[in-house]
Amino acid sequence: MYTSISGVTKNKSIRTKMIMHFVIITLILGLLMGVYLNFVQSGILHDELERNGVNLVVQLSESSINPMLTDNYVNLQWLVENVVITEKDVLYVFILDENKNVVAHTFQKGFPYQLQYINSPSYEAETLLMDTEYGMVTDVSYPILGGKSGEVHVGMSHARVNASLFKSNVFLLFFILLLLFVGTWGSYYSAAKLYSPIAALERGVVEFGKGNLEQNVAVSSEDEIGNLSRSFNEMAGRIRSLIADKEQYSNEILETRNYLNTIISGSRDGIVVLDSGTKIEFCNEAFFAISGFTKNEVLGDCISYYIPAFKKHLSTSSVANKVGQLAEANIITRDGSVTPLFLSIQNIDYQGDLKYVLIARDISEQKEFESLKNNIVSNISHELRTPLNIMRGFMEIAIAEDDKEKRNTFLARAIEAADRQNWMIQDLLEVSSILNGTDKICLAEVSVNSIIHASLDTLRSKITFAGIKVINNTEKDYMAHVDPEKLKYALLKILDNAIKFNIKNGTIEVGTNSYGEFVEIYVRDTGIGIDKKYIGRIFERFYQIDSSSTRKYGGNGLGLSIARDIVLCHGGNIWVESEPGKGSTFHITIKRYVSSPAMEVTALQPAIN
Repeated sequence: MYTSISGVTKNKSIRTKMIMHFVIITLILGLLMGVYLNFVQSGILHDELERNGVNLVVQLSESSINPMLTDNYVNLQWLVENVVITEKDVLYVFILDENKNVVAHTFQKGFPYQLQYINSPSYEAETLLMDTEYGMVTDVSYPILGGKSGEVHVGMSHARVNASLFKSNVFLLFFILLLLFVGTWGSYYSAAKLYSPIAALERGVVEFGKGNLEQNVAVSSEDEIGNLSRSFNEMAGRIRSLIADKEQYSNEILETRNYLNTIISGSRDGIVVLDSGTKIEFCNEAFFAISGFTKNEVLGDCISYYIPAFKKHLSTSSVANKVGQLAEANIITRDGSVTPLFLSIQNIDYQGDLKYVLIARDISEQKEFESLKNNIVSNISHELRTPLNIMRGFMEIAIAEDDKEKRNTFLARAIEAADRQNWMIQDLLEVSSILNGTDKICLAEVSVNSIIHASLDTLRSKITFAGIKVINNTEKDYMAHVDPEKLKYALLKILDNAIKFNIKNGTIEVGTNSYGEFVEIYVRDTGIGIDKKYIGRIFERFYQIDSSSTRKYGGNGLGLSIARDIVLCHGGNIWVESEPGKGSTFHITIKRYVSSPAMEVTALQPAIN
């Protein structure tokens, strides 16, 4: 039974379990008490009934002696009927003579002869419990004069006893129900009183489980539940302390990790961590930017897949021997191109495992700069040496020439070569002064046409020698606030390029336009033109499209950059429009003259390449 009760209350609350157990125990005790009381009362009532029956038969037996001896059957009939009338529990009475003949009885429908030979007494009263059509009946018999004159039988009905027992059982049932009600209410109250601290503890545990680490339980007693509440509060306090320590430790680790991640992410050098088999375990953003690959594409791959030099020079057995060494190697990027790197490798011991840290620096710009530097040195050396060789050659010829006219021609050519060298040296000095911030511009009111004419006059002989036709489209003159010498110098550089890169018997058109507060000077040629992919770089210092142009056309790559610096310093702008094979048009815009300002001196600042 206890197992079945446990099954019913398995998923119930403690309060419900307490109430159910109390109700069940009360019900069981009430039923046991009712059964016991019913048993005791039943025994008492039946014993009393039996005693009354014995007393009646004894008295009736004594009263029947004289009528039996005198055969006074009328008196005997009166005696038995009087007993039935006076005694409520008597169902029947009959008297038998010594021969078992019925001499008196109280049966209205005739004597039932099946009773004639039952429960015969010997020397004292005999009882027999019978189940009849009238219910349970106890037949009590007693001998008359020891059985010599017959016997007396009295049937004691159990109806009144059963009715009394029924009333007692109803009262007992009512009492049990009342006890059950009072007990249930009392158990509910007691359970609520006992369960209140348990419920508070349960709520505290639930809140604590939800993450409310500040949750404590009120201690309202000194019993086991109070001790449990105190233990919970102590446990919660220790957990809060442990969590606070762990959070502080985690925050320190996180701050350190974020700090290191910031440093690693901010590094321009690629950082790669390799396992002992040179497989990639970690890469920073710089390495992804250099290689073009993503994190998921490289992790777990061997580094030699991306840097083939590892496969050739750093086999697994020899990586340790290469630790600390610096070397140059190429990386194959995602698009298949090759990028030069400067590599260094170090080993570390991480939790007992050997790791390698590879630092990869992209040196493509450095390589490009070195190549540019070598080209610049080569170009400048060539451009400086060429006029000297020309001067020396014409001067040697002139010395040996007797014809004065020819000698003068050779000397004139030598002077032209000297002028060319001087112009080149002036370019270098101009760039140096711009970079150092020592070059000054002196602004004044100047005629734009005068600067254009002066520039064309300076290059007249070169234009004539090249067979170039000049179209001068400067009918209208404009006044500008500029440094005439600097602006002329810039215009000479543009015109010189128009002559240098023009076709044979080509043309150069020089003209002006006015746009609001600006004056435009344009130089249009019929030369070889410029591809669009080079237009963005032609104003960079020392930049030349390719080495073949250097050998064919000469130049040091400074002219257009100087022109740009001068124009931008005047608050103007310079740009080019060109197509290969269709010539180029250079545009310069400068501010028009508005009033008559005093001469201003401004430092010439270099433009950012």
